[in-house]
Amino acid sequence: MPSFWIVTGSLLLLVAAANGVKYARRRAKSTRLRGPARPSLLFGCAKVIENTDEQALLFEQWSKDYGLVYKLPTPLGKSSVVVMDPKAIAHIFGKDTYGYHRTTLSHLATSRLVR
Repeated sequence: MPSFWIVTGSLLLLVAAANGVKYARRRAKSTRLRGPARPSLLFGCAKVIENTDEQALLFEQWSKDYGLVYKLPTPLGKSSVVVMDPKAIAHIFGKDTYGYHRTTLSHLATSRLVR
């Protein structure tokens, strides 16, 4: 029967290899976007946004600094893409949405905003 340390080491190696492949695939498929620095791995920019009185001004400043499309660090090491260009937003939310993944929840949220 294999020892506990061999099994644990094998599982850790497997998880590390899977994460490495996932990271490499993500880097290969997407365009590298600029954006604000990640102040916290746990919270991303969420605390910065929350502690700001005018969130809209913060997003506008970031769009001036990083362009109309930028990457925003989100909690737990993930990131979101922020689009501030009206033409790009119209293209994304147009009727032909084959290339863009939208969940039912995001569709409901945006439909309530656009009424």
